[in-house]
Amino acid sequence: MTKKAKLGEIWLVVIPVLIAKEDNTYDTTFQIRPFLIVDEGKGMLIMENPDYLALKVTTKRNKINNVEEIKNWKELGLKQKSYIRIEIPERIEQGQLIGKICDLPKDQFLEYYKLMLKIFNIDIASEIIEKETV
Repeated sequence: MTKKAKLGEIWLVVIPVLIAKEDNTYDTTFQIRPFLIVDEGKGMLIMENPDYLALKVTTKRNKINNVEEIKNWKELGLKQKSYIRIEIPERIEQGQLIGKICDLPKDQFLEYYKLMLKIFNIDIASEIIEKETV
């Protein structure tokens, strides 16, 4: 039985990468990358389905990208100082999940989640959350 990812978990994920060749064609290769699950297909940000929405975890702090440091990366079992790329959520399918690395502390996850909502100016999501908590 395949284990399901949950909000706030960091998972290793297989992702396809297109590589442009000189003859204007592409090759596909695969990488294994860590991702933070921000939607588990229950209709919060994406429609209800078996897919996930996730934010890439990276070791590169790029001034161009909106990244947030994972303060307790060692305690969480990450190999290097790591950051969450807030601005680029990616759709992940169940079959891409390899294994869970860790759970982010709830307060830390909510901090990243709020930043993501702010970047996308998702007022509708805020309204849904308010209605669900009333």
